[in-house]
Amino acid sequence: MYNISLLPTQHAVNSVASLYDTFYEEQLDLKKWLLLLKLTIVESGFLIKQDYGKWFNLHGIDYLYIPKLFDHAPLNCICIFLSELFKLHEIEYILNKRPLLAIESALKRLIAFKVDK
Repeated sequence: MYNISLLPTQHAVNSVASLYDTFYEEQLDLKKWLLLLKLTIVESGFLIKQDYGKWFNLHGIDYLYIPKLFDHAPLNCICIFLSELFKLHEIEYILNKRPLLAIESALKRLIAFKVDK
């Protein structure tokens, strides 16, 4: 988890973080947006090959229910949270449980790690 070589590439971080801006569009179709977020995570290789399900069940739940924790979260926790959320749960489950504040908070914090070219 703390091995820097396992973190997503800068391009992957930038791609996922850029979706934060689209979260506030007036005519947002939430299901399509979540599908786009999942697709971006998968296509960019955003920790897809690593398995942090145990971490998510032990610590990710805290981030899920206390999104303020993302305010100072390290990059690895943000990446693990987002990748595991979409690996462990289907879009319909996410829509029904509505962890949107946690997703929004994670993406907002991820912007701090975004590097523009």
